[in-house]
Amino acid sequence: MDFELDQDQQMLAQTVADFAKNESPVERFRKLREDDIGYDPAAWQKMGELGWLGVAFPESVGGFGGSFVECALVLENLAATLVPEPYLASVVLGGMTLLRAGNAEQHAKYLTPMIEGETTLALAYSEAQSRHDVSAVETTATPKDGGYTISGEKVWVLNGHNADQLVVSANAPRGVTLFVVPRDAEDVNVTVA
Repeated sequence: MDFELDQDQQMLAQTVADFAKNESPVERFRKLREDDIGYDPAAWQKMGELGWLGVAFPESVGGFGGSFVECALVLENLAATLVPEPYLASVVLGGMTLLRAGNAEQHAKYLTPMIEGETTLALAYSEAQSRHDVSAVETTATPKDGGYTISGEKVWVLNGHNADQLVVSANAPRGVTLFVVPRDAEDVNVTVA
């Protein structure tokens, strides 16, 4: 088995490393962590333009058809200088979950704008009693007027304070189901700890 990076992967890693070193030194992280958002939306947009947000997504949703190897290369090199943009929260957690569980309409509506750097996602699955067991869900989704009313509390939602869309797990009539909920929807309360 060959574990060597191919030329494209090496170029991706070097490009991200150069960006992190030149445009996002650790001092930038220190300044932004005091900000309400905690990152710069313009930098997120640039990451989308450079294609980094779509490296592990199929071309059908606006990605580049890579694998998790390319995604890991981006993560590794962003971590070198603590780049604060929500790559892990939006791409890996929220995005990959939505890719696997969503349909083509949801991919176009939520994944494509995230891949372009226009929006961010957050995966809201953890509950106080769940101890990180994704099947221990007390949040409920009750059918109402052609949609659902979701009731419950999620904790430790990475990027939940700023994500445009929350991917929320809830018990529905057919079992645990994922719902995409706008963070600014009525009755959604976000508390930053």
